[in-house]
Amino acid sequence: MVLATAFTSPARADDSSDVALEAVRRLKGMDLSSNPALRSAVENVADRLRGQAASVEVIRDFDLRSRAAHLVDFVSAHPEDPAAADALRYLARVDAGLVTKLLAPSTVPPALLAAIGRSGQPEWNERIGAMLANPSSPAGMREAALDAMVQNEPGARHVADLARKGALPGDRKSTRLNSSHEWISRMPSS
Repeated sequence: MVLATAFTSPARADDSSDVALEAVRRLKGMDLSSNPALRSAVENVADRLRGQAASVEVIRDFDLRSRAAHLVDFVSAHPEDPAAADALRYLARVDAGLVTKLLAPSTVPPALLAAIGRSGQPEWNERIGAMLANPSSPAGMREAALDAMVQNEPGARHVADLARKGALPGDRKSTRLNSSHEWISRMPSS
């Protein structure tokens, strides 16, 4: 009832979104598959919150896989937001291919790479490792890839393996990339 009434007054959209979000939070843990009207109302709240950190919570908590693309949009627009890492963890579980598409361009924004690293998901280490090892990738992107990789243990081990194989390009313009070789050499083998 609260969800339905929260959307009847367009003049107070922010207030109604807050009320609807609070109502949805109280429904956490309920099985929406047995109540199509309730599911539709929760999906409506997720749609209304699109582009906001709160949408990540609603989509994740109610497993709204049909709204996974909304999370990709959120992560792309707000990679620095702490909710971006939560969105990426959810995407890793339900449709990792969506994130793989984000990593497809030849230049990936450093903030997006950082968000992927903060997610702690090793699924994308191969692709990010390829960016790191590619000498034609811009130094800033390689630095961001390095930062992303070392934020999870499998990624750090992958970086160490690349260094041991001599697959990391030396970059005289990047002190961070050069100094990374020193700490990588001290990591134990995987």
